[in-house]
Amino acid sequence: MRNGRGIASRPFTNWWFQPIPCNLLIAERAVALQLIREGAANDSGRSTIRQRMKLDPRMAPWRDDPEIAALLAEPKS
Repeated sequence: MRNGRGIASRPFTNWWFQPIPCNLLIAERAVALQLIREGAANDSGRSTIRQRMKLDPRMAPWRDDPEIAALLAEPKS
């Protein structure tokens, strides 16, 4: 599960130092959004990122971000 950048969000990788949370923490929201788009391109990646955003206390400021929530929402059937 790789894309052009090699960014893939897998259930058993270490989230703590992954590019998505790191970019959010250093105020690089635009980069983080692009990485979320790429990582959430499939159901597994989207679900993994969504769960990690919920569990990681550092991500609290972005949990209600409408653009992030839209990217991580379940696709409409």
